Amino acid sequence: MRLVLLVPLLGTLLGAPALSAQARTDTTIVIGFTTRLRSEILKEDRPVSVYLPQSLQQGAAGGARYPVVYLLDGDAHFHHATGVVNFLAANGRIPEMIVVAVPNTQRTRDLTPRARADSAVMTTTTGQQQVARFPGQGGADAFLRFLSEELAPWVEARYPTAPYRVLVGHSFGGLFAVHAALRKPESFNAYIAVSPSLWWDEGRLVSDAPAAVAAVPGERFLYMTMGAEGPNMLEPIEQLADVLRQSAPATFRWRYQPLANDNHGTTPHRTLYDGLEALFEGWEAPQEVIAAGDVARIDAHFATLRARFGMPERTPEPILNFMGYGQLQQDPAKAVEIFRENARRFPESANVYDSLGDGLMATGDVAGALAQYERAVQLAESTGHQFLATYRTNLEAARKRLGGQKP
Repeated sequence: MRLVLLVPLLGTLLGAPALSAQARTDTTIVIGFTTRLRSEILKEDRPVSVYLPQSLQQGAAGGARYPVVYLLDGDAHFHHATGVVNFLAANGRIPEMIVVAVPNTQRTRDLTPRARADSAVMTTTTGQQQVARFPGQGGADAFLRFLSEELAPWVEARYPTAPYRVLVGHSFGGLFAVHAALRKPESFNAYIAVSPSLWWDEGRLVSDAPAAVAAVPGERFLYMTMGAEGPNMLEPIEQLADVLRQSAPATFRWRYQPLANDNHGTTPHRTLYDGLEALFEGWEAPQEVIAAGDVARIDAHFATLRARFGMPERTPEPILNFMGYGQLQQDPAKAVEIFRENARRFPESANVYDSLGDGLMATGDVAGALAQYERAVQLAESTGHQFLATYRTNLEAARKRLGGQKP
């Protein structure tokens, strides 16, 4: 089943009469799709929503592999989360990422660790005491097994994924993210905990944290936030931050960010944006290196990222493409060198040949450009590439120019 966002007609929004069927220009924007998979661990069918990066959707991945964001409370957060991921990736701040959203079936069961009692003492913002009961709680460990042993392998078998998993959870989902980060940290590489309900089970997760944090293996990342949500939410996360300052090994990167101007409902969007930027700090390619068209230095930059994250496997195609166009006006021969190198590295991409065609046209090699445009069109037709029309236009312009006509 397709999950879509419909763009309504402006006239309808303003209360104007609806346009006739002939004059309508509605456009459907597809942001992902929803499917189901059977969980033998949970003994139920689970809905899952998937967002694929634009390059993968358009058949222009160029052999790229993508890290995956696993998003809890997926029915509530899928739309805004995919927008954040797409925006940051498009601006070079993070890699392109697949987003896998997991809607709830039994939320309290799945997102809470087993508590010592089926209740929790809570302190309200006015200092009053109340007892909240949560029947059916305590299934976090089984749900974590579902995510890591069933869902993640299912995703990795179907899509070109990088070996990097990010877990994002809000409220009880934030509690679950911290639980996973401390109790089974190898399940994911990075954890983003939004307004985590660390008061759960009288703060047991926090009180057990010193030993758990010290034992976290390998490179891990935890980003936590809390809005203006009262002492019941604020005190345990501040205690956990103190534990992390004292006990976290150097390989366990973490950050706690208070969000004084946000409430419990508004923290997720800002946290995801800031958390992904913090996780991939230093990902953005240095502008002076791109401006210089220095392929060796840009390769060195992404080699450093590969050492940190295990990705990307090589300098991304769009980076080299951007560098080539940066040289096109001032040094067309150098631009051609960069475009040729990109085509050598990504021979399955239509775009590299179209760009190489542009470079050759700038040097006056129209016949060479024509051959490259033909390759671009041929590949784009086989993949249904979104820029097929542009590639055809460039091809026809080269044919006319070679035939002695002005394009």
